Amino acid sequence: MVKLELLSPNLVQVLNQLIADKEIAKYLFYNQKNPLSQPDIALPATNLMFKNIFPYPFDLTAAVADSTQIRVYYPNGELHNREIIQDSKIVFDIVVAKSLWLVNDGAALLRPYEIMRNIVGLFSDKSVGTVGRINFSRFFHLTVNDKFDAIRLEGNIITFGTS
Repeated sequence: MVKLELLSPNLVQVLNQLIADKEIAKYLFYNQKNPLSQPDIALPATNLMFKNIFPYPFDLTAAVADSTQIRVYYPNGELHNREIIQDSKIVFDIVVAKSLWLVNDGAALLRPYEIMRNIVGLFSDKSVGTVGRINFSRFFHLTVNDKFDAIRLEGNIITFGTS
């Protein structure tokens, strides 16, 4: 269980892991068909925060230009004596303009699935600070609007740190 005061710091730790990953940063920053072949980005890529990485769900009216975004948030939680019960959920929405889905850095791949692969690699089978371990349980496709589609990756946080 975690005290409510750790919800925000834990989510920030997750966001910091995302901006420290070279491949994720390139997939988010570069709109080219070959994002991994582009020049490296200084890490942590803090310039991606609130431009491509957000700690809340997708806003249908926010994005007009082609872009790739990751939205990370807790969809719900169960309160018990002012603490969150362990096994809380966390969601990663990988929102990509339809025109940017296909990439080719030597092989044809799909950008949102490659981002998902990197996210799973970052957090599976390891504890990140006080966040605990994320066991990814499922993913599914979302139609966002006429310009964007998304892959929603859901995970269960097995244990939180305590204060």
